[in-house]
Amino acid sequence: DLFLKHVVSFKPFVTYGEHQFIGKHIFETEKSINPAFAKFVENNERLPESRKLELNGYLTKPTTRLGRYNLLLKEILKNTPKDHPDQKTIPQVMKEIKSFLSQVNEKSGKTENKFSLQILDERLSDVNNEYPQKDHLNLLADDRRIILKGKLKKKVLNNTSESSDIHVYVLDHCLIIIKSKYIDQVEKYKLYRKPISLFLLLTSLPEQSKRLSSIIPYSMGSSSDPILLRPSYSTSSTGSNSHKTRYPICFTHLGRNGSGPLTLYASTSANQKKWLDTIENQKRCFMQKTKAFDIVDVSHQYFNSFFKVNCAASYKQLLFIGCDHGIYFNRLDSDKENKEKFRRVLYIGKVAQIDILEDLDIMLILADKVLYSCCLDLLLQDQPVLPRDAKQTASSKSNNTQHLRKISSNVSFFKPGKVCDKTTFADKPVERTLICYVKYNAMTSTIRVLEPRTNTQDPKKKKTSKSPSVFMRAGAADALCLFKDLYIPGEATSIQFFKNFICVGSAKGFQMVDIGSAGVQSVLDPNDESNYFIKQREALKPMSMFKRPNGDILLCYNEIAFCIDRKGRRIEPKRMINWDGHPNSFAFYHPFILAFDTNFVEIRHVDTVSYRDI
Repeated sequence: DLFLKHVVSFKPFVTYGEHQFIGKHIFETEKSINPAFAKFVENNERLPESRKLELNGYLTKPTTRLGRYNLLLKEILKNTPKDHPDQKTIPQVMKEIKSFLSQVNEKSGKTENKFSLQILDERLSDVNNEYPQKDHLNLLADDRRIILKGKLKKKVLNNTSESSDIHVYVLDHCLIIIKSKYIDQVEKYKLYRKPISLFLLLTSLPEQSKRLSSIIPYSMGSSSDPILLRPSYSTSSTGSNSHKTRYPICFTHLGRNGSGPLTLYASTSANQKKWLDTIENQKRCFMQKTKAFDIVDVSHQYFNSFFKVNCAASYKQLLFIGCDHGIYFNRLDSDKENKEKFRRVLYIGKVAQIDILEDLDIMLILADKVLYSCCLDLLLQDQPVLPRDAKQTASSKSNNTQHLRKISSNVSFFKPGKVCDKTTFADKPVERTLICYVKYNAMTSTIRVLEPRTNTQDPKKKKTSKSPSVFMRAGAADALCLFKDLYIPGEATSIQFFKNFICVGSAKGFQMVDIGSAGVQSVLDPNDESNYFIKQREALKPMSMFKRPNGDILLCYNEIAFCIDRKGRRIEPKRMINWDGHPNSFAFYHPFILAFDTNFVEIRHVDTVSYRDI
């Protein structure tokens, strides 16, 4: 009854426990900078009354006492007669104390996290005068959390010298690697590497890093595979020069602003596993919150870094993959057992681009800078079923490529699409299916525009040939006639089809080309001052252009992306996407823009320019 009466007044335990971490920090800081206080502490700890306990140990006495109450009450309850009134009151008291303990743990954890972030922010700000990442890290945000912090060793210098300590912080959104230094007996932090967003963090073991380095460039300005490798934890020494067993962890910052791999060492195998598992789990949780798309695997093992995919195209329920050794296909709806059963449908080397004209069942192929067309019906009914490493014979190669029709050589790239032509009837524009391919010389790019003959057929004849035979379709592969030649100064880098014009990206920027008159006009308004910076950035390369549902246009370059209105003027000049990777192609699925690097896909929200996935 006495405990039940006073337990409701235990609130001060919560308040004290909430600020206990701050008190300990102040105690240790004062001890390190104030010699008189340090001497006072030392003298008191030597007194018999201290019972060989450290002075700061008394800071934990109140909260540990609260936890011991329940242990004592539990033993009392065991020895209390069954019919005694305390059999009901003691559990009530224990429940109240347990509630206070939960509050202490929760609030002390929040306070420790917030106070540790304040210390981290202060120590970084004082030393790093040029600290551009401070605002980006937003260390003092209410939802910012420290997931894990600790020290790792930099390296083992020799048999007799100890390696230096590196402080590593795993936050809820990034990884910070810092080195400690003392200025006037006060500890300060110096950034050892740039903060790494969890989107762009790769952790692995050095053995995995070495295997990847022959495939993926890790140097500055390069990008790399963002998939977090599942570690096989080290259990032995990593070098003959180390006098102790070391357990390495390799950190890599991906993207154009990243850096090479940094190997740090944990003290034990368990500690190594803790770091790797914590980072992997936090990265998964972090990316799950911003996930924009689900990933569907079409193959786990068939293709790899040595047998890489250059391009892909889908057709009905089929997926075609272009590689250096030919074109392979499989069904998109294949079950797990058949996912790896890709079949080579065409023996042709250095396939760089494939596309399919679904209305005509024609595949367009760019291989070794030669553009071909091929009838899909004939190709699929005569496809060989051979394993990936099977040697092709002269006869199989000959039979397999007989359906190819060469269109042109020295082709840089091609692009099929539909556009309205107002040349014949201004009031009734004709929708044309066109294939544009680019040939570049020293001064200009020639864009040759082809059109399937079926586009020019009599409409009555079209109605009577709804299901053309295989032989008619085979002829369609040959029936690509010249529609027009267009000439663009400099090297054309991209082509997009819009309703009434095509857009060509070149050294002069994005240009609109009227397919009928061949007139060329700049997409950007030359009088808009916010567009002037583009001329000053010589490395900018126009790549893709997309129309948004509201009529605005998204322009994608190799380094940046931004929106313009219908008149070519910048919308919100301060809002711009700066790509972390080196994208070579793009896809737009409103409101997300997907930038495809050779090693990862960068997904941004167009309106906020923030990451949504990678």
